[in-house]
Amino acid sequence: MGRDFSAALRDRITRQAVHLLPEPETAAKLRRVLDAPEHSAREVAHALRGDPMAVAALLRLASSTARARGAPFTGLARAVPHVGEEQLERLALALTIGASPAVSGPLLSVRQRVAQDALASAYICERLAIARDLEPEPHFLAGLLHDVGALVALGTLELLFAQARDQLPRPAGAWLALAQVFHVELGTLLAAQWDLPAHVRQVIEHHHDPDGSPEEGTALVQTADVLLALMHFGLAPSEARVPWLDHLAPAARESLLVALGEVPALVAASDGEAFASSPSRAVVPPRSTPSGVVGPCFAATLSGGRAGSAELCSPRTLLLRLRAPVPENHFAELELSLPEGPLTLWVRVSACTSYKVGDAFEVTVLPFAPTKAITQRLRELWLEERHEERAA
Repeated sequence: MGRDFSAALRDRITRQAVHLLPEPETAAKLRRVLDAPEHSAREVAHALRGDPMAVAALLRLASSTARARGAPFTGLARAVPHVGEEQLERLALALTIGASPAVSGPLLSVRQRVAQDALASAYICERLAIARDLEPEPHFLAGLLHDVGALVALGTLELLFAQARDQLPRPAGAWLALAQVFHVELGTLLAAQWDLPAHVRQVIEHHHDPDGSPEEGTALVQTADVLLALMHFGLAPSEARVPWLDHLAPAARESLLVALGEVPALVAASDGEAFASSPSRAVVPPRSTPSGVVGPCFAATLSGGRAGSAELCSPRTLLLRLRAPVPENHFAELELSLPEGPLTLWVRVSACTSYKVGDAFEVTVLPFAPTKAITQRLRELWLEERHEERAA
């Protein structure tokens, strides 16, 4: 019989012996500077200058503000004044969450998935706030951190798994489900350790309780969770009834749907090729299996110029055959060469298998709006293939 990880995790929480997320060095330096009563742009720049990802994130924030103000800048220190204190605090927290998937461990691939969803939720909440004429920064943080307790749970489970040498692996979904049982409690504990703002603590504690918090951020996070669930089930927001969206004026709703369509690209820009992990003895590896019924097949090009073929296995999954490796969990833009012209969509690598002729990657379509036309076209192609099979 395998170890009862639920009871072991509960014991760790009771003893406060959980694996709390340490702040990476760059984030810690930045927070020390920001906590000082007076700090200069040069001190902020110095805290970030050794971390290329942090520098890139700061410049991206500053560039968008500078363009809006018509005030170009040169150099890192000159970029800092274009970024407000709240944005710098957000950057420090984003660096911490973003660093979690880079730390090796037996549940690395599972942590990667949680971190990606956290970042997607942050960008969704930001866009929901803008649609309601709310300040976006606090809601970005709430979206980013509302499930942070799941990362704490997974980190602690890694410690427990390492002590159980004879433990059999489990599917990634089983580890995620176990982490979700404790994620609110552990998120609250981490919020206290990090001294997070009160509105973020409220969202962490009550985002599964619709009536438990008056914070507007709670409703936004709950809506973001619904939208992410739709994405995982292969539905675009424009195809489902989402009450929060339906309460918007038609023009605002359409504008929001277009803005949501940018989310996969933003997540992909943040992780790049970093989400690559080797097989783990803790996780049953997901493996792609060529479909028994051959679906429509097209020439395909994945972002980065990796060319090959793509077989439509269902209206929301494709099997890519490429001669270049692609890491599990990777967000990528895929172009399919259809008879009527190219179709571009965003996908996430969900499984992979190596063959003598190359590698096969099962990818799941990320149907964020405004991709209703894309998901509809994939269904049409799938149904056309089934109709031709029946006719034959």
